[in-house]
Amino acid sequence: MNMNRLRSAPSPDLRAHGLVGASAAIQAVWQWFEIARGCFDPVLIQGETGTGKRTLAKLLAYGDGSANVDEFHLASMSPEEQHHQWHSWLAQEKEETADGNHPSSGSVLVLHGVQHASSTIQAHLADLLSSQVDLLTYRPHFRLIATSAANLVEAVVGGLFSKELYWRLNVFPIALPPLRRRPEDLFAIIEWIGQRWESAGLPTIKDVDPLALKAMARYTWPGNWHELIGYLRAAAVSGGGPTLTLADLPLAIREQASQASMTAALGGVSPESLAREYVQQSLGTCDGTHDVYNAVIQPIERELIAQVLRACDDKQVRAAERLGISRNTLHKKIKEYGLATLETNANG
Repeated sequence: MNMNRLRSAPSPDLRAHGLVGASAAIQAVWQWFEIARGCFDPVLIQGETGTGKRTLAKLLAYGDGSANVDEFHLASMSPEEQHHQWHSWLAQEKEETADGNHPSSGSVLVLHGVQHASSTIQAHLADLLSSQVDLLTYRPHFRLIATSAANLVEAVVGGLFSKELYWRLNVFPIALPPLRRRPEDLFAIIEWIGQRWESAGLPTIKDVDPLALKAMARYTWPGNWHELIGYLRAAAVSGGGPTLTLADLPLAIREQASQASMTAALGGVSPESLAREYVQQSLGTCDGTHDVYNAVIQPIERELIAQVLRACDDKQVRAAERLGISRNTLHKKIKEYGLATLETNANG
């Protein structure tokens, strides 16, 4: 199939559920969605927590509302519960067929968190999928849609997931990208969330300050959508205004952005790498020195205090506040390191 012929904009269903943006990663999701919803083959949806796997699975499963859909949330079920639910579903579906040997045509089974399926259920699924297709006409007797937050290839290699089941599930794979891999979509996503809140009469975000957007683009978003919505909600209800600013963002985002800026300023070398190299070199010159800690730390502390003092125009009160130490401690350090300042000279 020529993927280039498929639409480069999301279907109304996807847009209505927030799967918006212009990145290549999200456009690939749109393309695979269009293919998958036009057939009845197994679909495997993979992605990190908070990327929208459940939403996409439901859109595929329910479609126009004509399908008979059952959903299992395997993470919340014990192996015994999984076994019971599986056989109950299978018995019910077989009753609806003419021969009683297959689930009914048009049935859809959604397995949320398929990585949590017990080994017994994995074996049953693999056997059913291998036998439920009429090879002459290729008409599946039911459709299976599975989601997974785990990397199933790694799980197969590690012996934690059935290889036979993986290859039978992976007919139409859809990989939902994490936010950190689609930073160019952040504004579109925030705009979509803001419009939804506004239409519901809730405090909302209507715009994003460029500095805030830049900081968010550098953040790794371990919680993806869940984390983003939480931060936006906190900013919206705090009354800071309809424009999201850098000050509205949590410390984790601002610190990571600062770290990224520092790494860029250092020519791509991270502060951690520089610190590691400095310590290694310092230890190499400290052979026979018993006070290794001070030998390594004092040059850094002296330079830090000197630079903060210069940045604060030699005002010790401001410098102490920025360093997070008392003025008395700063005064002692200035004397210890022989750091002359305008303030100490004036008082001296």
